[in-house]
Amino acid sequence: MMVAFLIDQVQQMSNLQFQKALETKKRKSALWEAMRHLFAAFEVSSMGEIYEALAYGHERPRLKPLKGPTEAGEVGEVSNTS
Repeated sequence: MMVAFLIDQVQQMSNLQFQKALETKKRKSALWEAMRHLFAAFEVSSMGEIYEALAYGHERPRLKPLKGPTEAGEVGEVSNTS
């Protein structure tokens, strides 16, 4: 456990992407919350991607339904009959 903590501290001191992300968020608690949000919202392949997104910004994802458009009369469709 102590080794993991030490590695994390060294990483924070030496990783320029982390330092830029922290500079952008101002507080570590805000940085951790933003990181948690990105992990939940995106598929990421590295911590570098997370740090870059936090440091330089990222595009918000659009919601993409898995099924096609609803058929006439299905729930969720508004009819235009007056």
